[in-house]
Amino acid sequence: MPDWLAHVLFAYILCSVLATKFTVFANKGNTALVMVGALIPDLIKIGLGFDLLGIAVEDFIAPLHTPVGSFLSAGLMALLFTEALVAFALFVLGFATHFVLDLLLGQHFLSSERTCAKKEPFSRKRKRANHGGW
Repeated sequence: MPDWLAHVLFAYILCSVLATKFTVFANKGNTALVMVGALIPDLIKIGLGFDLLGIAVEDFIAPLHTPVGSFLSAGLMALLFTEALVAFALFVLGFATHFVLDLLLGQHFLSSERTCAKKEPFSRKRKRANHGGW
């Protein structure tokens, strides 16, 4: 769960910096939407609760940690707001920061715990093993 703290704090710092230039980020509610948006790709963690109950849902919810799944989730969540387009844009900014941080860590957004490419889908070790090295 420390990655959640990093995603939320990065989104908060980004909004604080952007607030100097854009007035939409001066509103703390909008900053909160970006922070929630930074957690949208990690909705896949809901599967941990189902695992405790013995229900296997990870294959069903794994697409949430992709850009398309995050767009769909953000769109559905934005419908709960009166200014849905603004909320959607703020959610998108939030999950974009999530994917940027994941890519900086070397994590590919298509990888999940159950894929064969666990945490390093593009690592040299894996390519050496599959292709004789390069």
